[in-house]
Amino acid sequence: MMASTTFLLSLQNFPKDSINDEMVEFLEAYFNMEDYDLETAKRVCGDVAGLLSWTRAMATFYGINKEVLPLKANLAAQEARLAVAMGELERAQSELDEKQRELDEVRKQYNTALEERQKLL
Repeated sequence: MMASTTFLLSLQNFPKDSINDEMVEFLEAYFNMEDYDLETAKRVCGDVAGLLSWTRAMATFYGINKEVLPLKANLAAQEARLAVAMGELERAQSELDEKQRELDEVRKQYNTALEERQKLL
């Protein structure tokens, strides 16, 4: 447990975002050790127990974050695509509204012309 204590103490300087596959793979060797459990760590030293809990939590966080980060990236990409599509929709709707106004004006002129024709007949 003494060698692992030195390694664990060095882990305190690592922010959670700097944990990588290599580090988690290295930790797996400790996680699989028979005496690498909370009860043994508490008997040895309270600080070791805290570090043991921290390493397990960071490995779990890394595993979850490894799955979540691509989902977040995909979400950002899809939101960007949605923003572009909404901009295109807004421009198309604006163009449609303008064409509808033009059509309404032409229909009005046509109806006026028909009324004039009827009067003349």
